[in-house]
Amino acid sequence: RQFAKAIECFEKCLVLVPDNPSSLLALGLTKHLADDYDGAIELYHQALSRKPDDPVGLETLNRALEEALSVKLNISNVVASPMSQHNQSYHDQTIMSMEEDSMDMSGMS
Repeated sequence: RQFAKAIECFEKCLVLVPDNPSSLLALGLTKHLADDYDGAIELYHQALSRKPDDPVGLETLNRALEEALSVKLNISNVVASPMSQHNQSYHDQTIMSMEEDSMDMSGMS
């Protein structure tokens, strides 16, 4: 997991196409995976301000908020409900899709 390298790539994308919601979301997801919840939440908000109905943006923002709260409250065991298991599956699929997209984008430079 090369989060620093991925962050650098998505920041370059934003230099080329400023305010691109997909790049903001991808950068936010990368920071999220690197446990930078505050940075991720800020980027998710920026992405959603440009594309408010984006289901991936809404889901990742909600997840980052939950995880940030969990970390801040130092909650170690959260019982998973069937819905949260569904959300985890959706989240995992989203990450795989975004990783594939970022690989495609890195080949563009």
